[in-house]
Amino acid sequence: MNDTYLVHGILIDKEMSHPQMPKEIVDAKICILTCPFEPPKPKTKHNLNISSAEDYKKLYKQEQQYFVGTGFNQTWCGR
Repeated sequence: MNDTYLVHGILIDKEMSHPQMPKEIVDAKICILTCPFEPPKPKTKHNLNISSAEDYKKLYKQEQQYFVGTGFNQTWCGR
């Protein structure tokens, strides 16, 4: 019993998908998805050409807008 301690809150044993992810989150608001965390495949084929850092930044910003306003600061995928 000397090697145990009480955790106030919740402890989830989840592998980090990237080493720069935070190891501890205070006041987490978690969205748990039961589906793959991937955009749906379009019915038609499209090409996406990113030729500069500016193009990448625009795409990144657009992707981030999908989650703005949800209140979540963590999103986990169950698969």
